Amino acid sequence: MFATLFCAMIKAYLYVILFFWSSLSQAQVRDSFADNNLTNNPVWLGDTSKWMLEIGQLKSNSIIVSDTFCLSTPFVAGANNQWALFVNLQFQTSSNNYTDVFLVSDSANLKSITNKAYFVRIGNTKDEVSLYRRVNGNDGVLIDGTDGTINTANNIIQLKVLYDSTGLWTLKTDFTGTGANYQLEGTTNDSLHTNGAYFGILVKQSTASFHQKHYYDNVYAGPIVLDTIKPFIDSVVVKSATQLTVYFSEWVDESTAQNTSNYLCNLGIGNPLSVIRDASNFNRIHATFSTTFTDATTYSLSVNNIKDLEENTLDSTSITFTYIAPEKANFKDVIINEIMADPSPAVQLPEVEFVEFYNRSNKTLNLEGWQLQDASTNSTAILSTSNLTPGEYILLCKATDTTFLSSYGNVMGTPNFPSLNNSGDQLILKDSSGTIIDSLSYSNTWYQDNIKKEGGVSLELINPNSSINCAAFTNWVASNHTQGGTPGIQNSVLITDVTSPTISQLSLYNDSSLTLYFNEAMDSSTSNKATNYIANFSLGSPASAIINTATFSSVQLTYPYPFTPGTRYTLSVSDNLKDCAGNNSKNASATFLLPQQAAENDIVINEVLFNPKEGGVDFVEVYNRSNKIIDLSTIRLSNYDAINNAPINMVNISATSYLFYPQQYALLSTNGALVQQHYYSSNPDAFIDINTLPSFNNASGTVCLSTDSMVIDLFKYNEEMHYALLLDNEGVSLERIHFDRPTSDNTNWHSAAAAVDYATPAYENSQLSIAASSDNPISVSPEIFSPDEDGMDDVLNINYNFNESGYTANVYVYDSKGGLVRQLINNELIGTTGTFSWDGITADKQKARIGIYLIYVEVFALDGTVNKYKTTCVLGGKLN
Repeated sequence: MFATLFCAMIKAYLYVILFFWSSLSQAQVRDSFADNNLTNNPVWLGDTSKWMLEIGQLKSNSIIVSDTFCLSTPFVAGANNQWALFVNLQFQTSSNNYTDVFLVSDSANLKSITNKAYFVRIGNTKDEVSLYRRVNGNDGVLIDGTDGTINTANNIIQLKVLYDSTGLWTLKTDFTGTGANYQLEGTTNDSLHTNGAYFGILVKQSTASFHQKHYYDNVYAGPIVLDTIKPFIDSVVVKSATQLTVYFSEWVDESTAQNTSNYLCNLGIGNPLSVIRDASNFNRIHATFSTTFTDATTYSLSVNNIKDLEENTLDSTSITFTYIAPEKANFKDVIINEIMADPSPAVQLPEVEFVEFYNRSNKTLNLEGWQLQDASTNSTAILSTSNLTPGEYILLCKATDTTFLSSYGNVMGTPNFPSLNNSGDQLILKDSSGTIIDSLSYSNTWYQDNIKKEGGVSLELINPNSSINCAAFTNWVASNHTQGGTPGIQNSVLITDVTSPTISQLSLYNDSSLTLYFNEAMDSSTSNKATNYIANFSLGSPASAIINTATFSSVQLTYPYPFTPGTRYTLSVSDNLKDCAGNNSKNASATFLLPQQAAENDIVINEVLFNPKEGGVDFVEVYNRSNKIIDLSTIRLSNYDAINNAPINMVNISATSYLFYPQQYALLSTNGALVQQHYYSSNPDAFIDINTLPSFNNASGTVCLSTDSMVIDLFKYNEEMHYALLLDNEGVSLERIHFDRPTSDNTNWHSAAAAVDYATPAYENSQLSIAASSDNPISVSPEIFSPDEDGMDDVLNINYNFNESGYTANVYVYDSKGGLVRQLINNELIGTTGTFSWDGITADKQKARIGIYLIYVEVFALDGTVNKYKTTCVLGGKLN
């Protein structure tokens, strides 16, 4: 009685569902998750906070113990329907840890036990893939899949389910994850029509060891996809004297593709000895022949009876190829071009290690029997047969990882691929005879980026054509590609260097030896030739030339006898000297002489940034106003103790000899690269990095230059010295107006102009002014000035020139109506010549109006005589 009643209820339910679902139109769901979006095309519903998108895949993101969560999307099935998706469960399944793929459900809430649905369960107690039907809280198995197929810590499944108009269900699985090796789990007939309302995915998990280990991709639900297109041959590639790789337009059937009688090569070559379908790319086969090809000969390969996965048969066709015998590789013909040593956490590339090789020669090279050795683990990867043509890339990885990298180009998998150390390793590439073709010992310092070296970003070669006589570390850096690397294609950091090297600095090591610094890494074979350097005054070539192997950008030259004091030498570099890119040095030269002792004001403080931009650093710019060459290693930078009248907090400007030439600038900071990020400089070679600077407070402070015996220059600054109309002096330097005016003259300093972004590190100050000569005791320059911070005539210079000394001066500025605007100088003792400056600011710190102004100067002699002088100037500007 109960059974009869239950059957009647089921029939009634099936009738209602059939009527409801059949009234809905067909729909389709596609999602590759490449758009990193769960809210559009399609719209996913449910526990969206417990899911995430990672590297173009859907990933579980719940860290709750004993949790069940789901996603669903609207879907209306038709009479003939297909479902397919990629699943990766990175754990061993159990009764409390599995995933359900809901093919159709009448409710968006897949967690409800009362919904009406069909679903595929992957996992459970028997570690299987099975088809279930749920009706009124009862789950029944329709297709019982093979037990134990989901039993590893990394289960990869491509799932495919079919339903046709006769009610036949078909469940298929492909445990390679490619969709090219489906195996049948079973079929069954069920009378319930499948016009459902929702498609979705459900996860059941227990402890933390199962959290965030469910991945899904390439979802399809919709009409059965019928393939009626015949395959065809895309191309054929000669891999060796007996091997070809044939590329088809699509995946081909294994049995027909590996049938040797389906291939025939002319000119007596015949059928291949064996044919193997590629393990990771099912659109290619590898054919091996017993007869070798003849060099420089063109052959024809006939192919027939090859079928695709849907039984479509290729039309009989022929394709030609030419065999060119591979050549012997020389050192650096093939180079290691990219290294993914630390793929985790992934950026966008697959989370696998690889090494990329690049054929930079004009030879076709056969890689069969080549070896990649890893010094740290003493493992050797043996390369298989593959021709590498000029300019071609090939990726080497673990055999199990070829699937992940196959879309990036030519990939070769090897079971003995070495495990690459994240922090550094030594890699050696040898040919089949054991000859070293390339080698390097990389380090994580080569990334030159503390964030990128943490993982997911490859190391890329900057210039693949760099000289073999250059250090590897100068030619590597972290990839700047958004995906984290460029496997199989040109490196993102590629630089084509066509610029000749130049001399950036020369320093004396002692009285018979000097160090020559270049602006880039140099070729050691040419740099170490003493005859490539010659100096005048019979000094000639040095006895030896030795490149610095720590940087490859400096060379020490040692002469057989001492330099003559007071003699200015010119050192010329031969055009035979080359940089790492092979560019010749052209007309490079430098002058030097034994340095002289610095005297007071030989070197002056010329610009100071004591309140840097956020994230920036302080800097001090110095200028050699003398006619001497001074060794900056003898000069110290410090603060100054006004009570004890002595320098304090002293630091050496340079640890080694640094020749500071007349009219040369030097920029002192703890991070010159950071200064250059914040400000333009036309003279970056003049930047000197010091480990620690003295403390320069934002409100006020002192900057001192000194030797062991004297103070060379002293600057006492305060923030009130900045242009009064600046709203904020953060990131604004104080610039010296004139080299010859006293450092202690506050009017000799002005804020750097806005036009230069408020600083001029290591080049001419924006406020630099040279006093105009005049026969009158008092003169002004320029006659029209415009204090608008554009770097042009921002200050007025009031110049004085007296025949006698000992004067005391007052300087006043009046407007055209006779009103006192500002007293610049008050009873100040002056010299015979000098300059005062006015920045156009009034006594109440307002910008003076445009117009004519009277400059009134009073000077008092020691005998009480008073001389009075008047001159005018014009304050210009833009009219509003």
